[in-house]
Amino acid sequence: MIDPNASDWSDLDLLTTAEATARVVAEIASVEGEIAELEAADRPDEKSLSALRSRLTALRNRLPR
Repeated sequence: MIDPNASDWSDLDLLTTAEATARVVAEIASVEGEIAELEAADRPDEKSLSALRSRLTALRNRLPR
């Protein structure tokens, strides 16, 4: 059974627009953190950076305008 209090995306309940937006904003912050960590490395993995930047763009495009 799915835990309704789980902090991941596995719940099946409908979200309000505010809740969905909050989740996207949190995910954007997480991806930005990952990008910052990779960029700080001596030899950043450009393939991973490219994938994360693409994900970041997609997430930002999901935010209400």
